[in-house]
Amino acid sequence: MDSQHDLHRSPLINHNTVASSPGRLRSNPLRFARYYPVPVIRFLLFVCAQVTLLCYISQTVSVPTSIVIATGLDLYVIWLYWKHVRAMGFHGDLCACKVTSIDPLRVAVHTDIGHSGPIYNVIKVIQPPIRSLNGRPFQVGDTFASVALYKASAEHDDRWADFTPRPVQCFTSDSQQIADAVERIPQQIWDELDRGIHQIRDRAVKTGLHPFS
Repeated sequence: MDSQHDLHRSPLINHNTVASSPGRLRSNPLRFARYYPVPVIRFLLFVCAQVTLLCYISQTVSVPTSIVIATGLDLYVIWLYWKHVRAMGFHGDLCACKVTSIDPLRVAVHTDIGHSGPIYNVIKVIQPPIRSLNGRPFQVGDTFASVALYKASAEHDDRWADFTPRPVQCFTSDSQQIADAVERIPQQIWDELDRGIHQIRDRAVKTGLHPFS
């Protein structure tokens, strides 16, 4: 991740960083919600709370005014979500992924979390929300791409604390975009992924962040 100040502005994306290899995906937020439903569930809870509040304030504010306020809030939240997903798919950092286990399903993702100092290679083992590749169930060794956002560290100035990779298939069903994302990852990165998996060995099925040298 490199410093840059003209990054496409999203309310939920760090404005001062840009991925060295951005995803450049034309995302479908509705598809993303299918794989990561928690924000949608939170929104529905927000609407429920909103209805309760409207029942209360309708005693002092006219019903039409209440509806306008509620609709405006709902549209703003939807806009934030839509903008965030599209920014994440287009500007998120492109990462290499490989399936390391089927039962339980585990995927290893490589990145360098160093951003202003030496290289700090890590493998993050995740349980992805997708369970198939090109219409067939995953097999050990299958590879695909993901896009990731990074979490700032309170302890280190030269590296990120963590990163959150999400499979490109969660952003789009366009096979050309999915294939293009994989092809844009240099062979050196795939080699680093394999090297990292080999170094962490048995930990390749344990979810979490695993540094390697």
